[in-house]
Amino acid sequence: MTTTSHFSTSDVQSSVDHLVERAQIAGADSDTVADLLRLTADFFTSSAAGGDGLTASEAQYLMDSGAFSVAQLAEAEARVNRGDLARHEHLTRIGTVARSLTAAQAAERLGVDASRVRHRQRQGALYGFLVGRSRYYPTWQFVPGTPRALPHLAALLKALPEGWSPASVEGFMTTPQPNLCEGDSFEGGQLPQTPVAWLLGGGPVEPVLDMLSGMAYA
Repeated sequence: MTTTSHFSTSDVQSSVDHLVERAQIAGADSDTVADLLRLTADFFTSSAAGGDGLTASEAQYLMDSGAFSVAQLAEAEARVNRGDLARHEHLTRIGTVARSLTAAQAAERLGVDASRVRHRQRQGALYGFLVGRSRYYPTWQFVPGTPRALPHLAALLKALPEGWSPASVEGFMTTPQPNLCEGDSFEGGQLPQTPVAWLLGGGPVEPVLDMLSGMAYA
């Protein structure tokens, strides 16, 4: 079985419109928009090149093992052929970039100069990731309305599972977690909280570190 992806002009325009809208909402500067456009160009270039799907023996193994029924396998391959998974991954990635700050923007947010931001990142006190030659700093790690970073950030960054993408880190930090609610050694709300909200509310860092540790060895 082989996989090929074909994108029309409308696909390209839709993706570009999406990333520009994201960037505008986040107040991205021209350098950030340029990086987002490069990511999109890379995505469509790699998609146009196509790639190999499952071989017949690999597909048969998945069915024989019980991991997929014939119908489930067919639907999974159809989604890949349509480019659904690749498109979702791409939009998630550019969304993460668009919601992040450049070193200059992070410096303004913290009331320091850009060199200090880069120093904190190298020391493990700020989270940053590279896109080409530019490093970005996700907004989830900054306390809104203050020149401070999220409490216990250095401990969190040290505990992140190896190989997590910026989108995975952002997803974990901004998604309500069932272990972070009232009764977990902190009087929070009745509903599960995101790690960001939990820590901003004064919650202890240990439950968050325990979750990260469990994910690292999962």
